[in-house]
Amino acid sequence: MASRFNKRKVFINNALIYNDYMINRGTPGRIRQYTSPYMPRIPQWAYDDLIMTEKLWTTGDRLCKLAGKYYGNSQYWWVIGYFNNKPTDAHFKLGDVVYIPVSLQNALEIVGH
Repeated sequence: MASRFNKRKVFINNALIYNDYMINRGTPGRIRQYTSPYMPRIPQWAYDDLIMTEKLWTTGDRLCKLAGKYYGNSQYWWVIGYFNNKPTDAHFKLGDVVYIPVSLQNALEIVGH
């Protein structure tokens, strides 16, 4: 089974700011982390060819909840984030318009997945 981490590099984070956390975790001096994935911009034609539904971001919203509701699978939360150029829940503010591709299959084809 392919993992979303397969193509990502691993680095050791030894920043002093995390020292207490690392000691409590039993990994003094280091934490293994994955680098952020590269996500190329989606070309405008792709947006033009997709049917999107719009939803206002409200209290309690999560990308995984939206993916579960619209796609029947919360694991596709990243598709909604990708098409909004906002990779995590923390990038959304109350009142933001969230664009959700109606066809998951078409959205996955556009991003090459």
